[in-house]
Amino acid sequence: MTILLEFFAVLSVALFAGAALYINAVEHPARMGLEKCVAALLVGALVPCTFAVIMPTNQRLLAPGRDLASDETRALLVRWGRPHAVRTLLSLAGALLCLWLVIGT
Repeated sequence: MTILLEFFAVLSVALFAGAALYINAVEHPARMGLEKCVAALLVGALVPCTFAVIMPTNQRLLAPGRDLASDETRALLVRWGRPHAVRTLLSLAGALLCLWLVIGT
């Protein structure tokens, strides 16, 4: 069991390091090369959406002693799914717009 946990620990650290390296070496320089990226507004809209709508629902879902099989928990999960879908659409729109801006320039 220890070997398995060590493997997942090393794998997690390696994946994080790889993602961080990718951001520094590829994503951020590409983003800085763009002119005014309208897509930043779409992606930036994710932050207030997360704090104002999703975070309070997360806190209620993660409350100690929550009955995971209750109707209230089910309703909270449904409530959580809608703004998460909006976040997904905003992030996809931002990614597509950035891609369009990169290809078009």
